[in-house]
Amino acid sequence: MGNFLQKLKRYTGRTNFSRSIVTICVILVAIVFNAVVYSLTTIFGLYLYQPTELDFSLSASTDAIMASIEEEGGVEVLFCMPREELKTHATGSYLLKTVEQMEEKYSDAVTFRFINIITKMDEEGKFFDMTPFTKDENGNDVTIFKTSVIFRSDKAHRVLTSNSYEDFYFLNEKSEPLAYCGEEVFLSLMLWVQKDYHPTAYFTAAHSEIPDAALARVLAAAGYKIGSVNLRREDIPDDCDLLVINSPVSDFERGSGVTSEMDRLYEYADAGGALYVSLDPFLKTPLPVLEGFLKEYGIALSRSEIAGETFSNIVTDNAQGITADGYTLVGRFDTEGVGGDIHNTVLPYSDGNVLLYRCGALSLSDGASPLLYSSASSEIYASGERVGKDGNYVLCAKGTREGENGTSSVFVMPSVYFTASDAMLSNTYSNREFLLAVFGEIFENEGMMPYGVRSVKTETNLIEDLSLREARLYTVIAFLPAVALVALGAVVLIRRKYK
Repeated sequence: MGNFLQKLKRYTGRTNFSRSIVTICVILVAIVFNAVVYSLTTIFGLYLYQPTELDFSLSASTDAIMASIEEEGGVEVLFCMPREELKTHATGSYLLKTVEQMEEKYSDAVTFRFINIITKMDEEGKFFDMTPFTKDENGNDVTIFKTSVIFRSDKAHRVLTSNSYEDFYFLNEKSEPLAYCGEEVFLSLMLWVQKDYHPTAYFTAAHSEIPDAALARVLAAAGYKIGSVNLRREDIPDDCDLLVINSPVSDFERGSGVTSEMDRLYEYADAGGALYVSLDPFLKTPLPVLEGFLKEYGIALSRSEIAGETFSNIVTDNAQGITADGYTLVGRFDTEGVGGDIHNTVLPYSDGNVLLYRCGALSLSDGASPLLYSSASSEIYASGERVGKDGNYVLCAKGTREGENGTSSVFVMPSVYFTASDAMLSNTYSNREFLLAVFGEIFENEGMMPYGVRSVKTETNLIEDLSLREARLYTVIAFLPAVALVALGAVVLIRRKYK
């Protein structure tokens, strides 16, 4: 027995043996790491997505929309650039990939023509008159570029006049493309030119409201025309179907002998006007006038008093949240009333919930209905102090108010980041579909909407839909083999040093 142990000791002390052990450990680490990544991907929704080729395939929801377009007589789409030139264009080549799929699958619903605007000839050598498209529906001049795209039906036409097809892309604040949204834009405008009536959404100005391009894009996808109105000096236009008050920094003015902002707002509400309101719960200066108006709809920002000062209650979720600070969390659908209607509308296209960041809590009274709740493990903080831990806080709501000439509806979201680009482009969360459903279910937009249409992301590394608890657990598991390998290496080096 003693001879065996001595031989074993001499063998294990050899360099070849140490290298063999290290090799075996590396293989084991690789196996464990792959197992962890597989479980994260299939069970908990962690996506490490690095495609070798961008996926331009059309969404399944396109079939229903195209069937509707065909039933209404079809649409013609005109490119002001020859097909071969479009194929080599840096951003236009993406559009052509979508066009080719639609040509193959939906030729009865849409026809594509490629015009050379210099010669006014199409692919078949036929002359094409561009004159009808140089004026919009209001008689204003329209400039046609090589990169213009024209949509037309028997009812209307629409010209996209962007210089580099940016209308088909989701851009960040630096005007850099985050994603290609061609399928959404094609479908939205095909539906738009087949409508007899086009609703209009007006953004209020003069209160440092956030110029939210993501919100405007979803509004456009829902068929709205976009405008702006300064209530300090002009009335709300008669064609306003939706008034958007997007995170104002200063309060609205009351009457003082002349027509004020609130006079105009009440006149709009009394006529049954619809409002979309987002509020920043971290705003240091309160907005008592606007918030008093919202209380008439049964909706108020939840607040707490700390050391004689009043602060908004901010929802955090350290157990089920997405980030370590708990400020990024998932809103769960209310399944009753209008919340249930929205949930049923969204469910066929997305089984995720709504991603929210730095969101306040709402207090509701008669006339208001919750749409989203936080989880049972969530808490609320005011000025950095925990003031509640009951969970299930209201994250956004619908309110109604009876006016002299109609019932006014309002959607209130106490978060600036609900329509952030990351949330709108997520294939895991339902922010985009939820917002489209709000337009349809709350504001009774009867137009068909492009639910479930995916965007082609230009970013290749995506990590979505992973709760904090699961992230901590599986991060530890993933690093354990590496730690063990380092420890083994240290033992081998020490043995060699003192051998």
